[in-house]
Amino acid sequence: MMRTIFLFLFLGVSLLFSATVEQMKSEKRYALVIANGLTTETNDDRAVSSAQALASFLKSKGFTTVTAFNLDRAELIKTFRSFDKGITPNAVITLVYSGRMVVHDSQAWMMPARMKLEGLPQLRLSAVSFDFLLQKLQRHTPRVSLGVVDAFRYSGKANTTDGELILDAVKDVKEADTLVRWNGKSVSSPFFSHLMQTVGKGHDDMDALADKLSKAGVHSRIAAADFYFNVPAKLLTPADKAWQRAEAKNSVVGYEAFLIAYPESAYKQTAANRINALKAKEKSAADDKGAVTSKNQELEKVEAELKAQQEALARLKAEQKALVDGTAAAAEAPQYIEPAEMVAIPEGVFLMGAEQFENSKPVHMVTVKAGLKMSAYEVGNKAYSAFLKASGAKYRKKKLLKNESAAVAYVSWEEAIAYAEWLSKMSGKHYRLPTEAEWEYAARAGSDTLYAWGDSASNAAQYGWMATNAHGFVHSRGLLQPNAFGLFDMAGNVAEWCQDGATPDYKSAPSKAESLVSDNEAMKIIRGGSIKSSAEELSPSYRDSNIPAFRSETVGFRLILEP
Repeated sequence: MMRTIFLFLFLGVSLLFSATVEQMKSEKRYALVIANGLTTETNDDRAVSSAQALASFLKSKGFTTVTAFNLDRAELIKTFRSFDKGITPNAVITLVYSGRMVVHDSQAWMMPARMKLEGLPQLRLSAVSFDFLLQKLQRHTPRVSLGVVDAFRYSGKANTTDGELILDAVKDVKEADTLVRWNGKSVSSPFFSHLMQTVGKGHDDMDALADKLSKAGVHSRIAAADFYFNVPAKLLTPADKAWQRAEAKNSVVGYEAFLIAYPESAYKQTAANRINALKAKEKSAADDKGAVTSKNQELEKVEAELKAQQEALARLKAEQKALVDGTAAAAEAPQYIEPAEMVAIPEGVFLMGAEQFENSKPVHMVTVKAGLKMSAYEVGNKAYSAFLKASGAKYRKKKLLKNESAAVAYVSWEEAIAYAEWLSKMSGKHYRLPTEAEWEYAARAGSDTLYAWGDSASNAAQYGWMATNAHGFVHSRGLLQPNAFGLFDMAGNVAEWCQDGATPDYKSAPSKAESLVSDNEAMKIIRGGSIKSSAEELSPSYRDSNIPAFRSETVGFRLILEP
């Protein structure tokens, strides 16, 4: 028998960031904790002890907490109804279940004490739907609610354990995995086990927990912005976070990008002042440079000539040594630049595609394996220029390379493949273009909405450079907000090549993200939208394509690092 933890998150009519700290201090919070360790033949004390630990923790944080252990179906329903009657509107609600569970037809079924499962049709008659209870709680229009299940399952499709036959009710998952249910979709996240460790050690600050998970390379879906245990001193808005990133960069471009995304924020005047101060500093430096005397210029010329002579002497010595050693004539080794930051993408499953786009149908489930890493930023001009210099490859739009921090564009699929192969050879690592499924999973970053940030395009300018805010040119990378995985510019700026050939739909799409949708089609996939795109084209499911030799001032790429 294996033990798996399911974590369900259901948001109410508004999220935490729309509330005030004062409201959070005064609002009511409720928790119902149910545990069932009894099977037909055994009693597992771990179910009850786990629930008791979390119940004590919730009670200490001000939740009105109801606990009930080892209930049959009638007792379980009676307990829930009694708890449900005591809830006031617009509260924070937590529902916790620890015990046996079966997932079937997208429903999570709680198994009452000593229930013997003999077939799946029995579930609706003898078990209780956890999803249904959560839906009932939504009648109170809770501001935010959290559902947690610490559950048991059986490995394989037909195993007999403790006299119970578990049929094709549970998908095969690894031991100690945690599944997060988000609007009917499941992805991997070890949140609950970390939560219980944190509770056990007495460290109960959710911000600290989220920070701990982040440093461990774990993507946590639960943070202070969704659910809280301690009332925070201050709630950071998206504008606050964007301002912190702008201050960290402390550049004219960074502050100007902030003003484009948040033109009426409280930081508007400060950003304008910083821009003026930086421009004045740049002008002063330029004036100082222009005041260099002819004598200093002559000195620089002499120093340059001396340096050239020293370099020539060094080359002669190197060539002489190469001849003596029997090696090839010494030459300067080609330089290369690896991606500055590779982001670990958590393993999981997701629903790929969308009903909104004909070539993105049908929506289908895809599994993403562990070990996937993607570059946090699109490949930049500086890195691509090193490739051009070392390989001698041709590039006709050299004016586009002037901004070294900008994403490279005007690169064909064939040239992107050549760059990845060259970088792999130079670095001794294996870089490649992402598959289409890997790209969409990374772009969604755990979301299942039309856009990575929600179903509305109103916030698009905070995440992507597009036709309405890019002013017709490719921007420096990382100026706008990243997605939940920490990836910048997955929407907009430059569209990005994927490995796959383009197909008219997903009817024959593979179920594994590392597999190509097609590898022999004449057209290749382009994803993400660009500076000339509409907001609709910034959807993670939007598909575009062109021939492998196609180049455009709006198309670039980013890389995957194989483990």
